[in-house]
Amino acid sequence: MALSDTKLKKLKTAEKPYQLADGRGLFIEVMPGGKKTWRLRYRLNGRQEKVTVGEYPAWSLSEARQWCEDCRGMVAKGVSPMQAKRDKKAAQRPVSA
Repeated sequence: MALSDTKLKKLKTAEKPYQLADGRGLFIEVMPGGKKTWRLRYRLNGRQEKVTVGEYPAWSLSEARQWCEDCRGMVAKGVSPMQAKRDKKAAQRPVSA
């Protein structure tokens, strides 16, 4: 069942982390401290991978869904969104002399 903004705002914490699916591999993980993180599960070359987009509400439901579709397009082309994110992060690190 797809999530709504109202459902996301009303999510309660629990003793252990739990996940709620939105569909097409996109889900939100709720941590005991109250942090809500968007993640995406997908398969590439027979292996399951998981990538994190960011926290709710900094990333809204519509932004997370758009990001999910962008990632699914990358997977269709054989590109790992997780590796692309790592490469981008590594390129942003300053080079120490």
